[in-house]
Amino acid sequence: AAHLSSHNRNVIGLEVDEDVVKELQSGISSRVSEPGMTCLLEEGLARGTLVVKKATGPRSQSRFHIITVGTPVNESGGADLTALEKSAKAVGEVIIEGDHVMLRSTVTVGTTRGFVIPLLENYSGLKAGKDFFISFTPERTAEGVALRELQNLPQVIGSISREGTLDAVDFWSGVCGSVALADSLEEAEMVKL
Repeated sequence: AAHLSSHNRNVIGLEVDEDVVKELQSGISSRVSEPGMTCLLEEGLARGTLVVKKATGPRSQSRFHIITVGTPVNESGGADLTALEKSAKAVGEVIIEGDHVMLRSTVTVGTTRGFVIPLLENYSGLKAGKDFFISFTPERTAEGVALRELQNLPQVIGSISREGTLDAVDFWSGVCGSVALADSLEEAEMVKL
């Protein structure tokens, strides 16, 4: 979010943990060890291109909704999709026609199409690929070098449609070094793994 806001994108960062919200609103990023993050955070907050708030309330005016949540390994060795399910439900309740949902979390191949899309469609009443775009744009950075990698690593984009791909390319252009197009949601999910 701080990186996007440093590239003149207006970003609203939603967080469920009130303590994290308060920290970020005060310009502190103590939970992430990332050189340059505090500076980007402070600058974004001061410019007003970055707003951090509790993940509740009415729809924002955002057209792009980026879901980046933890998917830790559960007891059976699979991904715990609890946070992803909650986030997809919350986004599904606010998206409107023409919006674009981008998933960045680590998931098994097929999760975007088989798990996230049905949730978004159910809660929005809209149809993916027809009424809204959905793309898998994996976050592929390592803590401590993430800001450098966001600038240098190609942003992988896999979308449900050609129009969605073009929309995602337009969004990421100028924010990262380059883009690499995947042929499908599943191919982009595989790149992340």
